This record gives sequence, structure tokens and C-alpha cells, in this order.
Amino acid sequence: MSTPPPTAAPSPLRLLLPLVIVLTAFPAAFGALYTRTWFAERQGKDLEQQRASMKGVPWFKPEFRALIARLKEHLPEGTGILVEPHGIDEKESQPGGRTRWFLYLNYYAYPLHIYAHEPKLASGTLVDYTPWIDHHFEVLNVDNSFQGMAESITRERLLKKVDLEIEKRNIEWRLTYLISQSFRMENVRIFHREDGVWMPVDSADFNALADSLSMQSEVKP
Repeated sequence: MSTPPPTAAPSPLRLLLPLVIVLTAFPAAFGALYTRTWFAERQGKDLEQQRASMKGVPWFKPEFRALIARLKEHLPEGTGILVEPHGIDEKESQPGGRTRWFLYLNYYAYPLHIYAHEPKLASGTLVDYTPWIDHHFEVLNVDNSFQGMAESITRERLLKKVDLEIEKRNIEWRLTYLISQSFRMENVRIFHREDGVWMPVDSADFNALADSLSMQSEVKP
């Protein structure tokens, strides 16, 4: 009985070819999508208008840039600002990568200092993003949805530590927002810390209050 000849190992070129096809197809598909979007949404517009229409690029959005300009104009350098969600926009089926626009505040608002709870999760991968959201709603209970006794005791202890960290870093302002893909100023709430308590500030009153506090800090010896 004869033994069948050994099967030859697949050629490296045969394994490489599918990879080359995939790596070629992705850039081509992106280029086609970008070109179609340019003709449909940006053709004939000036540069600022084109940037404002780009999806997933929050730092070009007029409302986002207006908020940054407003904060820088009325708050002195080094002011600490805590940023946290207070809910999820009901229009969002599920928070995703584009809803992390708040990360860009840390760069564009400098020299103001932006803070977030659990920053390792906030600025980590998309795998970390869901635990970061859960930390706010299930642990910190920012939306008042978890009222169990055991959770309340644990939460009170944690919040005391959070308050100590806020005082240590001299965080004076707090911005809360609804989680959504696009930044919308009407979803942002502004608070100022007075004697350890977060007091809501109407958006229309923010400029006058911030200017007043800045002047008071300048005249202190």
C-alpha cells in the first residue's frame, strides 16, 4: 500500500494576498465615503463651514468653540472645572465613541484645568468607556436612580473622599451634560462651589458671576 505524498505547506504569498486586498480595500472605501460626503455636504462652503459639518470632530463645532472661548474669557488661568454626565440623551440608542467629546475640553480649554472622575477610564479605550459611565450612574448615582441602603452607605463614603479631592485641587466649577454624540449647550448645566456646596448657575448669569469672582481673587493679598 503506497503512502500519499506529504501535502505542501501553503505559500507565504498565498497568505499575504488576502491581507493586501483587505488593506487596500479599507483606504479605498474611506476615500470614496469622504469624497461623497464632501460633494454632498461641504462643496462650495468656506473652510469654517466645512469644518463645522464634519461628523465626529467636536472641536470644530461652533457651540463647542463658543463654550471654550467663553470659559477662557471669564475664568482665570488654572481654574479647576469638574466635568461629569448627568444623564444620557434619550435620542442615543447606546453611548459610543463620538459621545466622548468631553475629552477634548482638556486640550482646548487649557490653561484652565479640566477634571473627571476615574480619569483612567474616561481617557482609556472604548472598552473602558462603559465602566466609566457605570461609575457615574451606578456608583456615584448622579441621576438618582439607585437608592439601595447598602449602595447608599458605600456611596456616602466615596463621596466624602471625592469632596476631599475636589477641595485639594481647588475645583471651583462644575459642568454636567447629557451624553450625546454632538455637543449642545442646552444640555450643559453650570455649577459653582460655594462653602462646599454646588450651586446651579444660570447660563445667562455665568459671565457676570465668573467676572465678579475673578475680580475678588485679584484684589485678595
